[in-house]
Amino acid sequence: MTEALPIQTGSPAESSSDYLGLSAGGEEFILPLSAIREIRSFSHATPLPHRPGWVMGVVNLRGTILPVIDLGRRLGLASTDKGAGTLGARPVIVVVESAGRLLGVAVERVRDITRIADRALEPPPACATGPGGSFLRALAVEADTVLRVLDPARLAPGPEGSAA
Repeated sequence: MTEALPIQTGSPAESSSDYLGLSAGGEEFILPLSAIREIRSFSHATPLPHRPGWVMGVVNLRGTILPVIDLGRRLGLASTDKGAGTLGARPVIVVVESAGRLLGVAVERVRDITRIADRALEPPPACATGPGGSFLRALAVEADTVLRVLDPARLAPGPEGSAA
């Protein structure tokens, strides 16, 4: 005698994650919400010597020295830095945590939070990688728009200011 298998009447719970939309260098991207620690108003960073052009410098985050990068420049796009004249009226610094390290990411603005099903994420194509590798973790399509998911771990400067 065989046992009857239970019949599922609804769709199984689908795994999904939330992402924060943001603008940098005139383009739209999303970051995993799980990596975002806070969003703070823009403040000019104290420059450091011998830094890559996309590293703006450091700011004081409640007694912690926080490195800040210009996301637009980091991605090879237009600068996000207000001094370069490309920032909107209300730029912000998104504080991101990756591998236990905090990083300030200067962006033109933040947008809505978007929920994306994990099965909808696809790896970026090989042509999206450069000498330092891809800054993209994944791509997804939502309402005929391709969403570009940034990898927070790839944004931070590497040891001795290398392009991680």
